[in-house]
Amino acid sequence: MNRKLLDIIGQADEKYIAEAENYKRRPILKIGAIAACLALAIIGAMFPWSGKKEALTTEATNAYYEIPTTASDLPMLSITDRNDSMGFEGFMAYDISEIVSGNPWREDIELETLPVFENTAEYNSHYEIIGSDFPAEEFKNEVASRMKPDGAEIGYHYPWNVYINFDEPVSLPDEYVFEHYMSYDEAENTAEYLLEQYGDLIAFEEPTVDIYYGDYNIYGQQSHDISFYEGKGNYTQDILAFNFNRVTFHPQDDGKLMSISVLAEDYFTMSKLGDYPIISLDEAKEKLRNGQLITTVPRDFEFDLSKPLKCELIYRAGHLDEIYMPYYRFYVELEGFENKGSELGLKNFGAFYVPAVEEQYIENMPVWDGSFN
Repeated sequence: MNRKLLDIIGQADEKYIAEAENYKRRPILKIGAIAACLALAIIGAMFPWSGKKEALTTEATNAYYEIPTTASDLPMLSITDRNDSMGFEGFMAYDISEIVSGNPWREDIELETLPVFENTAEYNSHYEIIGSDFPAEEFKNEVASRMKPDGAEIGYHYPWNVYINFDEPVSLPDEYVFEHYMSYDEAENTAEYLLEQYGDLIAFEEPTVDIYYGDYNIYGQQSHDISFYEGKGNYTQDILAFNFNRVTFHPQDDGKLMSISVLAEDYFTMSKLGDYPIISLDEAKEKLRNGQLITTVPRDFEFDLSKPLKCELIYRAGHLDEIYMPYYRFYVELEGFENKGSELGLKNFGAFYVPAVEEQYIENMPVWDGSFN
């Protein structure tokens, strides 16, 4: 069951998901003289992993993939949201400002276009990927060559998602807190240490930290997760890297490093369809008010879609999504929902997704009917 929902309803007490040059990023962590050679990858566009091809946002790449370069040639997009999790996507916090992310997208920088991709993977009836035309072993070997782990298992969940599970979880020095429930400052301090220790695995030119979540469970414990992505690109490239080219570190309950997961765009089973015109944030807010959205929040809860409290632009790129496209994710307070956390003064927020691509390119613009979709 969804970890967020379990914490919200009280069934679990432990946490187990136009180019611009002058925008501001979260500070890049650099460690001494080795900073130039450190880098990272989770869930873009410039691949230190294999060097097989350049970023997927340039005109040269359009020609390489023989994809449309004009708006009139762009294929229509179909939204088929196959939700494979139970529960709804919810967050608890005393204030929405506590829900954080290292997302490079900024409200004050308008985008004209963003690339959209088709998921080319095939699945069996159990939603397991089938076929042999994907480089999963190649990616796994790539990761192994960078880390050369001793006492660790390296495998993959999907061709683009390699994991490293340590036989014996790794202890961190006492001055570093690395737990499911840690403060932002503790996570930031620990991120510097992880970057220094695992720079060879990360291998980004400009490793950029993403400390995210910041929500609470019903017992008032705040959680943060630590990832890194490549931050050396332009605005669009950084957005792609944030979503598709990341490394995430996973703690064990006792504060030890249990595993590392690596996502790399170069190994995603996807094909670029083209660069699609993007609607503005104001247009997205209007669509939110009109119910042109995707959400797992049921209508039983009370909320006002005209009052979103926070927004970010992300790609929905789960293994069951047929089209990987950008969405505006809005956070809206669920005013009528109370649980044990409410007794501590915690508020509940739900996530609502509005397609960021102009509506003329979408065959089936979603209209929410109050059910899970």
